[in-house]
Amino acid sequence: MGTPLGQREGECRIEKEVDRHLKGMIELMPRVYGNTASCRQAVVEVNAVLQMHDVMCKRAMLLYGMSKEREMCDHWRSRDADGSAALANDLQSRVLPFVVPRFFKHSCQCPDAFVVTTMVMSEMWKGESLGNWPRAP
Repeated sequence: MGTPLGQREGECRIEKEVDRHLKGMIELMPRVYGNTASCRQAVVEVNAVLQMHDVMCKRAMLLYGMSKEREMCDHWRSRDADGSAALANDLQSRVLPFVVPRFFKHSCQCPDAFVVTTMVMSEMWKGESLGNWPRAP
């Protein structure tokens, strides 16, 4: 599968791209949930992840957000020319419903394993039924 995700060339560029998406997530949450105490706490937590220098944790946060919020996938769906729409749909409807519960089962202790498992399930078992999925969009 190549160089580990956390050590690939251009990682700084990738981290900036992931940071941009996490900032978008921070802007999205109050619009979806309103200015509630729980939403403000979620914004604080995402900001804490944003300040980390671990791109795998940031990718895990982004994948988790995609699994729970349909609005988060809109960005990728709008970029259909590069295949991002198909990837976003596949992640949200087939792969993440299968992988996220297992990530939580282990108390979210291995974000790198979560990211890599998601990638492997998406790329190596493309189109395969995982559990009772895909669920209807």
